[in-house]
Amino acid sequence: MSKKIKKVKAKEKKLGKPLISACMIVKNEEALLPNCLKSIRDVVDEIIVVDTGSSDSTVEIAKSYGAKVYHHLWENDFSKHRNQSISYATGEWILIIDADEELEAKTGHIVRTLVRNAPTGVILFKVRSYLEDGAYYSEGSSPRLFKNGLDIYYRGKVHNQIIFKESLTPSPVVLWHYGYDLTPEKKRTKIERSLALLRQQAAEWPDDIPTHHHLAMTLMAEKDWEGAYREAALTLDMARAKEERSSQLSWTYFVASNSLLQMRRFDEAKTTGLEGLERFVWSIDLHHCLTQIYFSENDYDNTLKHGYTFLDLCEKLTTDISFFPVFQFETVHQDWVVYRSMGYASIYLGKQDQGVVFLKKAVKSVSKNARFQIIEEIGINILKLGLSDTAIEVLEMLPTEQVGFSKGIHALARAYKMSGRKDEAVSIYQKLQDLLPEDTDIPFRMGLLLLELCDYDRASGAFETVVAKAPENSDAFINWGIALEKQRLFEKAEDKYRKVLLIDPESPKAALNLGLLLFQKSCHQEALHFLAIAFAVYPADIHIALTLSIVCLETGNIEGMIGPCESLLRILELPSNSILQSISDLADLYLMIAHSFLAKSCASPFEMAVDIGLRLGPGNTDIIADLTRESIEKGEYGTAVRLLETGLSLNPKDERLTRLALHSQTIC
Repeated sequence: MSKKIKKVKAKEKKLGKPLISACMIVKNEEALLPNCLKSIRDVVDEIIVVDTGSSDSTVEIAKSYGAKVYHHLWENDFSKHRNQSISYATGEWILIIDADEELEAKTGHIVRTLVRNAPTGVILFKVRSYLEDGAYYSEGSSPRLFKNGLDIYYRGKVHNQIIFKESLTPSPVVLWHYGYDLTPEKKRTKIERSLALLRQQAAEWPDDIPTHHHLAMTLMAEKDWEGAYREAALTLDMARAKEERSSQLSWTYFVASNSLLQMRRFDEAKTTGLEGLERFVWSIDLHHCLTQIYFSENDYDNTLKHGYTFLDLCEKLTTDISFFPVFQFETVHQDWVVYRSMGYASIYLGKQDQGVVFLKKAVKSVSKNARFQIIEEIGINILKLGLSDTAIEVLEMLPTEQVGFSKGIHALARAYKMSGRKDEAVSIYQKLQDLLPEDTDIPFRMGLLLLELCDYDRASGAFETVVAKAPENSDAFINWGIALEKQRLFEKAEDKYRKVLLIDPESPKAALNLGLLLFQKSCHQEALHFLAIAFAVYPADIHIALTLSIVCLETGNIEGMIGPCESLLRILELPSNSILQSISDLADLYLMIAHSFLAKSCASPFEMAVDIGLRLGPGNTDIIADLTRESIEKGEYGTAVRLLETGLSLNPKDERLTRLALHSQTIC
């Protein structure tokens, strides 16, 4: 504490300014007590500690901070010991604090100003309790500073309630509470102790509303949804009978509605939540709960309605705390849950851009315990919308070294690929391969990417890795063969295709690739066999039909060309009811097919069909003339010359062909 502040405090005491006594009860709090006392020592003038049987260094620590320590044996009654601590206070004002709490420095310094200017004798502090290993914190308000001598006291064995008649003055002072941020063992001990005391108190005071409320609250913390709902419903029934309207009941409604939500009893949860809002329109928790209920029921309009109200109230909590009475809100800092529901609801309503904004906000504010799971889920769903760049922005937050998020890392690789960032996608697959060395899908996908990147050597290595672990994976063998072909390792490629056909003798992909490879090697008879297998499976594949036609032509199997020709006519929706009386008729059909490909600007199929037709020997010069004219108009001059030569050899005096020949000479 600075010298300046010390002088001010000394002056206040001398002039009879209000003195502040901090009162607390402790037992074995050596771990947390020092930070608590540090936070208040420059704010209060007296520290009163009631120790209820510490066996550690708690008492010595308290005394080292100048505390007055009084010893009372623990009697299973928090209020009794709390009242004992108050009875020892000599200050004009009393500040109530626990050892597992700290006064926030940036707001705590105004406490002395508050007591000088407070219009009432009871001042509210904000109490923020860390929950779930510090993943988030609840937001509440509690009367923690009050004038001494106003007949203010506490009642209740546990979750003791302050009893007073004074009006309340809200303040921005914050107390941080760490009492719920415990190890699982300590949390279990604390809950069991609280439940035991609350049940004992409920037996003694069966009609006491706060007791049943706190019992419901504690059961909800234990995720005993059925028990929590039962106690909350009992509390609300008693409150209705007594016409009780305490603001604490807003949280009772939340416990009831949330417990029903967790049990998927949506209609009851909704009815309870809406009833609570009729009485407590400011209940942030109830709007949070109803957002989830409506989303679970696919009512996206009401999801957004309550979501927006939740966000507005959270904003109001930071700007106008006087709008809220004494409150306890558990969900203020779980806004990511609302953002997520609002994001998906917006997308389902066709508002994709708005939905993505909400989902990105959810990712930004998600609590640390759920952070990576939610990032993974949202990133994958954004990718499903086709928004690869946004998905990358989200999924890049994942720890790519953790195997537990492999689905999200897979999605990141796909997102990179969709965005054209294939090298980065390969890098992600390499990381995944290190994480999941037995997963053969990873090197397979990486191999496909490397094929697209024309990195055929590494692609071969990736597919080799796959078949080493999954020797029955025919797709890996086929793609390995393709990579080898691209490296002009034709013998090795042929070997891979043949291995597939040993696994699956009717594999159309292997048969096609092997047939095409054998065709290139001029092994036409064997190529014909395998291409016929592929054509039987893929009759609508233009490339297979044309290649099979060429192989049939090379082997003199003219009859074998009829099937592929008819398939091409069907694909192109050309008339196929002609009666073939000669090979020339078949040639004319292929030229008609070529004409259709030319009109569709399919250059390679056009060239193949023309070549087949001309080699068969067409007989219709009209078809040749029409195709020649179109070829010249499309700039296919080499093909036009071949067509003219064939046509004029059939009929040197054909006027159309003669004119086209003169025209082509002028152009060329």
